[in-house]
This record gives sequence, structure tokens and C-alpha cells, in this order.
Amino acid sequence: MEELLIGQINKLTASVVVMQINKLTASVLVMQINKLTASELVMQINKLTASVLDDKQELLLKIRIKLNDQACKR
Repeated sequence: MEELLIGQINKLTASVVVMQINKLTASVLVMQINKLTASELVMQINKLTASVLDDKQELLLKIRIKLNDQACKR
């Protein structure tokens, strides 16, 4: 009877340990996914910002060229 009880306690303990490991693993995976998602978002924002800045610089350059052309025509 005592051995049966010890066996049941051991099974329950093992089951609880496995559940805790699974919870921790899932939690770590979620944290890693969140980090990757955040990192990817930052990269995308940086790309968009760089693209917008490039576009603005290109536009400014075109405006300068036009202004120079107009100044030369005068």
C-alpha cells in the first residue's frame, strides 16, 4: 500500500515538473517571439524612416537644381 502511494506521489510530482517545464518553455518561446517581433518592427521602422529621408533628400536636391537653373537663366 505504501509503495503504491509513493508511486502515485512520484507520478504526480513528475507530472507537475513536466507541466512547469512546459509552461516555462512556452513562456520563453513567447518572450523570444516578442523580442524578434519587436526587433523586426524596429528594423521595418528604420527602413521606412531611411526611405522617407532618402526621398526628402532627393526632393531637396531636385528643388536646388531647379532653383540653380532659374538663377542661371536670370
